Amino acid sequence: MLKVAFADEYPMFRLGLQDALEADPEMQVVVNTADGHELLRRLETSRADVVLIEPWMRAGDGLLAVSEVLRRHPETVVIALSRVWDGQRVRHLQEMGVHGYLDKRTEPADLPSVVRHVVAGGHVVPATGGAPSRGNGTGRGALSPRELEVLTLVAEGFSNREIAERLFVTGQTVKFHLANVYRKLGARNRTQAARSAMHQGLIG
Repeated sequence: MLKVAFADEYPMFRLGLQDALEADPEMQVVVNTADGHELLRRLETSRADVVLIEPWMRAGDGLLAVSEVLRRHPETVVIALSRVWDGQRVRHLQEMGVHGYLDKRTEPADLPSVVRHVVAGGHVVPATGGAPSRGNGTGRGALSPRELEVLTLVAEGFSNREIAERLFVTGQTVKFHLANVYRKLGARNRTQAARSAMHQGLIG
């Protein structure tokens, strides 16, 4: 059972987040709060494997909570949630040691897969702004190893279901990776993504 805690100032967002995460039978929400200080207090008695948090809550305690969770609970995976991303914000959180960055507009059905991806050591790039990378944000440096793996299988003609079976992941996880690939390569579909990747020498 993966235990999850989160903090965000908007009650309806928190409700939707809890419903989405607990739709996965192997996820349990142990803390649901609007306050960074309350999050820290409750984490002293409720162990969490993952913490999702809005760093820029209006109360101003989000970044402090991020820093304190990382310091007090180094074994916990911390994922930053926000609607507004830019390179400076991502770099700041990266320097703090945050493990993942998640756009709040991510489809609810994809959230459990995304969380598991980060817990497993995967990289998640915000849908707006993007994580720090060299160049123009496209190419091998901008694609994670898993995204390259999925893209290679796409180019070989495998369907999403076949890719999921080969990589031992869910179909939703494959869709999530493909959405990231399309955005990073400026592609609108599988064919464009595969052609762009071949042209750039990302895949053979």
